[in-house]
Amino acid sequence: MKILIISHLYPSVKREYYGTFVHEQVKELKKLDIELKVVSPVKLSPFPLNRISEKWKGYAEIPFSDVYDSVHVTYPRYLSLPRNIAFDKSGLLMYKSIRKQILKMHQQEKFDMIHAHVALPDGFAAYLLSKEIGIPYVLTVHGQDLQKTVKLSSECKKQVGFTLEHASKVIYVSSKLKKLESEIFPDVLVNEVIIPNGVSQKWLNVKKDKARSDANFNGSGPRLLSVSNLYFEKGIQDNIVAVSKLVAEYPDLQYIVVGDGPEREKLEGMAKKLGIERNVVFKGAFKPNHVIEIMNECDVFSLPSFNEAFGIVYIEAMACAKPVIACRGEGPEDYITSGLNGFLMKPRDTEELTEILRQLFLNPTQRSQVAENARTLIENEYNWNSAAKKIKDVYLNTLNRVEK
Repeated sequence: MKILIISHLYPSVKREYYGTFVHEQVKELKKLDIELKVVSPVKLSPFPLNRISEKWKGYAEIPFSDVYDSVHVTYPRYLSLPRNIAFDKSGLLMYKSIRKQILKMHQQEKFDMIHAHVALPDGFAAYLLSKEIGIPYVLTVHGQDLQKTVKLSSECKKQVGFTLEHASKVIYVSSKLKKLESEIFPDVLVNEVIIPNGVSQKWLNVKKDKARSDANFNGSGPRLLSVSNLYFEKGIQDNIVAVSKLVAEYPDLQYIVVGDGPEREKLEGMAKKLGIERNVVFKGAFKPNHVIEIMNECDVFSLPSFNEAFGIVYIEAMACAKPVIACRGEGPEDYITSGLNGFLMKPRDTEELTEILRQLFLNPTQRSQVAENARTLIENEYNWNSAAKKIKDVYLNTLNRVEK
C-alpha cells in the first residue's frame, strides 16, 4: 500500500514546531509497513516578501527536499497571497504548482491513495489530483477549516464543504469538529470518522517520579504552566487574572508562559499592571525537548482556551502526569472527565478558574491522583501507535470499497 501525504502542515529544519502532529502520525504509519511519500507545499516567497517579512523569509529558507527526523519530505513551492487574499483560490493554486511533480512521482510510485491534511488548500488540491490520477483521497480535518477558513468568505465555505463531501473518508480529530461540520454543512453528506491525535513515545518515557527540578522554575511555591501560541482565544489573560487573585495566599506562586505570538506584549503589560510581573514569566517559544523538561517541572498545566479543536498540548501534559485545566465545549472535552483526570471550566470564567487552581494548590493528594488518572488514560488510548492503526484501517477499508 502506497500513500501520498499532502500537508503544508509539516515541520522542517526552519519550522520545527509546525505540524508535529502530522509528522508523528507519519512515523507511526511507516512502522505499520505502509509506504509513504510526504509532499509539504510551501508558500512561494519572492522578492521583496523574503526581505521585509521574517515569516516569508523563513519560507524561502526551507529546502526543496530534505530528510526530516528519518522521513524524506519534498517541499515544493506554491503561489499563495499574504493575509489570506483570494484564499478560495488557494487549493487550485496549490494543485497547479505541485501537479507536474506529483504526476511524475505517481508514474514512479503508483500511489494507491492520497491523504491530505486540511481541506483548504491541501484537500482541494488532493481532490483535483485524485480525479486526474484516478485514485481516492482521504482528508484529516484538524480545526482550521471549520473554525476559521469557512468564515473568510462564502466561496471559502463552499470549497471546504465540497472537499469534505468528495473525500472517500473524512477524519476528524475530535467530536467538536464533527459537530461543527454538521452545523455548518447540514446538507452535505460526509463519510466521516473520529480518530483523535496522540502523543509520541518520548512523552510517555517521562519518569513519573522524577525529582522536582529548578531548571526553569524558581522557589518552592506552586508552579503553574501554559504552553501555546499567544493568541487571545488561548485564554492566557484569564490565567493571569487568576494568578493575581491567588498571590495573596501564595506569594511565591510562579506562572511560566511558554510560547510567542501577537498578544505577548499586551499580556506582559497586563501582568505588570496587576503588579504580578514577579510571578508571571514569559519564556518565549521552546523546542519540543525543552517543553518536555519544563512540563515535568510544573504542578498544574492550565490553558483555558475557548477555541480548541483538539489540543495536543493537554494530552502531552497529561502524559507527563500533570493535572490540566481546559474549557468545556472544546476539543479536550473528549478526553477530560472533570475532577477525574483533569478539570473543565466555563470559558472566560476567571472565578471558576481561580477556585480550581486554589483547590489543586491546597490538595497535593488530589493533584497527584488526578495526574495519575490522566497519565493512565493517555498511555492506554491517546498514543500515536493506536491512532496509526485506526488510520491504516481507514486506508484498507477505502481501498476495498474502490476495488469492489
